[in-house]
Amino acid sequence: MTVKTIQSTPSLVVGTNAKVVTTVSGADVDLLGDVLAKIAELTKIADGIKDRIKEGGQTVEGDLFKATYVEQAPRATVDFKSLIKDLGISEGIVEKYTKYQQVKAVRVTAR
Repeated sequence: MTVKTIQSTPSLVVGTNAKVVTTVSGADVDLLGDVLAKIAELTKIADGIKDRIKEGGQTVEGDLFKATYVEQAPRATVDFKSLIKDLGISEGIVEKYTKYQQVKAVRVTAR
């Protein structure tokens, strides 16, 4: 697997809240898409191997690595919608205790 180096050009934006802005080229975006596609392919392979190890409930040793099946405690989740309804909590009270946070993401799609 060959990974290219991203050639980005930083430029300085001057103002009251000066910050460095990095210019990203189309080639950078193509490289990002290629890397993400390879990660997805490798993840699929790794998940298949992990599934086989889980099915056998075993420890397997190779020349470089050792994989061990570990049974974990059940994960608990709370159905907050039902809990709020059963307790008769109003939307206003829920809103009062709700925190919002800005989330930034990069979505990559094939053209």
